[in-house]
Amino acid sequence: MRRLGLKAFAIGLEEEDAERELRDGDVDIVYGSPESWCSPVWSKELKDGQLGKQTVCIVVDEAHAVSAWGEVSVNNRGKKKQPFREAFARVKDLRSLLPGIPVLALTASVKVKDRSSLCKAC
Repeated sequence: MRRLGLKAFAIGLEEEDAERELRDGDVDIVYGSPESWCSPVWSKELKDGQLGKQTVCIVVDEAHAVSAWGEVSVNNRGKKKQPFREAFARVKDLRSLLPGIPVLALTASVKVKDRSSLCKAC
């Protein structure tokens, strides 16, 4: 990213100084897990902070996991199984924090039959 002249930030992996730069709007690309983005702190930052004002796109990588990991499933005995990573089911909630901002969902392994559920989940 640096060679392209872009400042990148990974939520939860950076020092406090870098987080301050992010909150001040001095970052071009921000990476984060669904658990990070859906947390109260970062949800508020997206909704009310400088970060949300500067956001031009939400990109979800490994998007096939949104519907596969975020939903309650039922095993072969009919017993409900809690989601592997519940926050994946809340990725679509980011849209309500940033209305009108496009979402780009990336995956290389979604099956044709699962595409419509993936579109609903993102």
